[in-house]
Amino acid sequence: MAGLAGTLANTLAIRLVQRTGVPPGSGGLSKMALALANSLLGTAGLDFRLPVNLGPVGQELFHTALGLGMALIYACFAYRLLPGPGWLRGLLFCQAAWLMQAFVVLPWTGAGVIGLRLSPLTPWASFALNSLYGLILGSCYRPSHSGTLTSAGDGNLSPGTR
Repeated sequence: MAGLAGTLANTLAIRLVQRTGVPPGSGGLSKMALALANSLLGTAGLDFRLPVNLGPVGQELFHTALGLGMALIYACFAYRLLPGPGWLRGLLFCQAAWLMQAFVVLPWTGAGVIGLRLSPLTPWASFALNSLYGLILGSCYRPSHSGTLTSAGDGNLSPGTR
């Protein structure tokens, strides 16, 4: 649920930023991923191409899947590795995504490093949007301690506590 909450808040915030006229630098990762997939398909000799422009509905589905995927990575790995309270862990975690967007995705799309070719406000908007996602993800995520597998005494693993 934390990933869904963060993704929903991020999506709504992107729409608000877009209404101000500031381009937030969103949507490039899907184009980059699909272009890479098409390149791999061509290298494999397959005569099949994926559409690089997903359209509004496809882009929202991609964005939601990405947010949920990032939440899964956070829950499985990053939560245990990062220091501090949940909100700080989420904030630190999401900065990896911002760095990739700023220094890989945006330059690939022609928006320049940190998106400066779009607007002088784009770097601030994209950083704030990623931070919002991370703060909500980290604040809402609670690791589950139930269902831990422990020894039942006969060598078999069963749910429970010692």
